[in-house]
Amino acid sequence: GWFAVAGFILGLIGTIMVYMAWVRAKRGEPAGGLGIVGGILLLISGNIIAGILAIIGGAQAK
Repeated sequence: GWFAVAGFILGLIGTIMVYMAWVRAKRGEPAGGLGIVGGILLLISGNIIAGILAIIGGAQAK
């Protein structure tokens, strides 16, 4: 029920944040924080691999 819905919403928000970080990084703007927070949300939502990759990418983007 609620846990699945909350996980889906967190995953969606995390995905959007990671995408925003990627767009900023392509423009040469700092986006490390967005990627890290998005990655943490993905981890919480159960998307382990995507979350870890987003956190690594965000840490490298700083």
